[in-house]
Amino acid sequence: MPEEIKLIQPAPVDRDEYGMFQHPDLPDFEEGDGEKCKAWVAQQGLQLFMISLESDALEEIADRYFQSDEPHRGYWEPGKPEGDGWFCLAIHDTDDGRWSVADPRMPEPNEKLTCVIESLDGTWHRPFTTLELAALQSLVEPEEWLELDGLSDQAWRERIGNAVPPAAAEAIAQVIGTTLLLAEAGETFLLSNMPVWVQSVAIALSVAKQQNQ
Repeated sequence: MPEEIKLIQPAPVDRDEYGMFQHPDLPDFEEGDGEKCKAWVAQQGLQLFMISLESDALEEIADRYFQSDEPHRGYWEPGKPEGDGWFCLAIHDTDDGRWSVADPRMPEPNEKLTCVIESLDGTWHRPFTTLELAALQSLVEPEEWLELDGLSDQAWRERIGNAVPPAAAEAIAQVIGTTLLLAEAGETFLLSNMPVWVQSVAIALSVAKQQNQ
């Protein structure tokens, strides 16, 4: 039986006499344990967010930190990112100043999400559907039925994102083939009027609307 993974849970932020804090279940990673730390974060299903005193704190608090020699930094209350589920893992001094590390639990693979990217002025656009992403990659026409192997929409979107559009793949192959043939012929430089295959274009999606009978 595989060993059951104990997931780290939110804990009260009890700071020490210097204003520092470390979650009691956070492993003591040493300098150079970067890969080990990444593996632990992935195993826990966490998403880390670093908060700097210099950019997070009010001006008077930041000035107090940089201008005073007092060892206690408890006067800084770190903010937290937008959204729910964040909790504090640590508050520490570093070579780059005072930092707080917060994280939420990553959603489960089968958890359905509605993600919105909102601009500073409050406007937002709905995310692309899986079919629209495939159409943008020129893998299907917008009016076609799309069904890939497996039943995971997340896996579909990942595969679509990693795919190379057919037209781009053909252009890349032509350039590679031409380069190999020229190299075989001993040519190391070629000046031609061949257009660059990556060009700025305007793309519009047109999806036929079904009329309700």
